[in-house]
Amino acid sequence: METSGSPILWGSGEKKKVEKIAKRKNSTISQQWQNRINRAQGGYLEGRIKNGCVKYQSQGRAEIHKTPEPFHVIQRLDGLKFIGNFVGRAQPDFGGTLAGGRSIHFEAKYTDTLKMQKDAVKPHQAKALALHHKLGAVAGVCVGIKLRCFFVPWTVWEQMEKIWGRKYVTADDLAKYEVVFDMLNNAVCFLDYARSKRSAASETKGGTT
Repeated sequence: METSGSPILWGSGEKKKVEKIAKRKNSTISQQWQNRINRAQGGYLEGRIKNGCVKYQSQGRAEIHKTPEPFHVIQRLDGLKFIGNFVGRAQPDFGGTLAGGRSIHFEAKYTDTLKMQKDAVKPHQAKALALHHKLGAVAGVCVGIKLRCFFVPWTVWEQMEKIWGRKYVTADDLAKYEVVFDMLNNAVCFLDYARSKRSAASETKGGTT
């Protein structure tokens, strides 16, 4: 009879099976943890973009806001509480108007890894950005890769495989699209590229291509 604390002797097949299950479990936990980190960091990125929106508003350069997700209230509760659910597909994360009247719409995506995957932008988000671009808006993706931020024009994001030959980009790939970070105001200045005097709006030509 096996006593408490006695070693468990596995057959080679059983051992491999257990190791495979443990590896899969650890991989799932690691991915879940990475997803939690990315969501938290994504929230920080959005907060800094909002600070950039406030800065541009104060300068009279733009009126841009975070787009609220469509939400339906099912039941109202006491104390300003309620039960509800998200409905439909959300529009791009941010939208508004630039000085001069041109509209702007973009997604905000963050990764704590060295690569930003193209599929970070979901199909319904890509469809919305493509439509805004076709109608003449400034459209793109505001990307955070670790501590660096970029504003990638939609046409560049859309042709990622053609430009770089793969479905992901690195910070070095996006160097020309790196934007200014205002440390004083903790703001991502997504309209202002760091390496030139050109703006994101001038790089993003809307309309049918």
